[in-house]
Amino acid sequence: MTLREIATAAEAPYGVSIVDGEVWTTLVRASALVSLTGARIELPPGGSAPMVMSGPWFGASLDTGHGPRGALGRVGAEALVDVGGSVYGVAAAGGSVWFSDMATDRLGVLREDDPSRARYVDLPPGGFPAAVSVGPDGVVWCALNRAGAVAKVVGSSVTVVPLPMAQAGPVGVCAVQGGAWVVVIDTGHLVFVTATGLVRPIPLPDQAAKPHAVVVDGLDRVWFTEWGASRVGVYADGAFTHVDLPPGAEPHGLAVAEDGVWVACESGFLAHVTG
Repeated sequence: MTLREIATAAEAPYGVSIVDGEVWTTLVRASALVSLTGARIELPPGGSAPMVMSGPWFGASLDTGHGPRGALGRVGAEALVDVGGSVYGVAAAGGSVWFSDMATDRLGVLREDDPSRARYVDLPPGGFPAAVSVGPDGVVWCALNRAGAVAKVVGSSVTVVPLPMAQAGPVGVCAVQGGAWVVVIDTGHLVFVTATGLVRPIPLPDQAAKPHAVVVDGLDRVWFTEWGASRVGVYADGAFTHVDLPPGAEPHGLAVAEDGVWVACESGFLAHVTG
């Protein structure tokens, strides 16, 4: 494991993505993004709180003079795209960018080549949509944090799959062919949900670890951050392994690399975990 100090705890690295071979992270409290090579992007006036990244896209907030609104930004673009609401999850795939709107319980999607127009899909009221992910089969999955469920979206059709644990609180989701992996922060579970709605909950060895983000690499290994335990977990072949981070690291976002993952740690650094 390699640690790269890239910011301060006051700036708070949160999301991470690999864009054209370069590792970028959002600084949620500094209204900026920074790369491993030291390049830095300040958000335009009114822009703040960049969070989750997917490819070159990230969610943020934009103050238009009438209060904050959800926005999307792109590495290399000069302006933020005002999409309203309160953006959290972002998933770029197939020329489209999906995003979750926590304030209005909707998923939005826009075309990368025409980001000025978005369409929306309604989700159950009060569900508080969190992370969103698009699978190789084109199916969109979204964690419904307050509903203790996940939503599967095909076109404009929404199927809600409840999770079996009480007060589940799912946050991270990673879509794969035929289903999605979900991490449940409040009960310490990794869950696989199939496209047909079957749910397989897998309790973590430390159920107080507060898993937050989840990705799947090219070897079908499931990586997840354990925000409450300063660890990165891996689930493969029916078994868990764990990599300890420095105490108080507060790991959040994950990005798959050729030789492992990059982890954004709110305490001020990126961790490169290989394996």
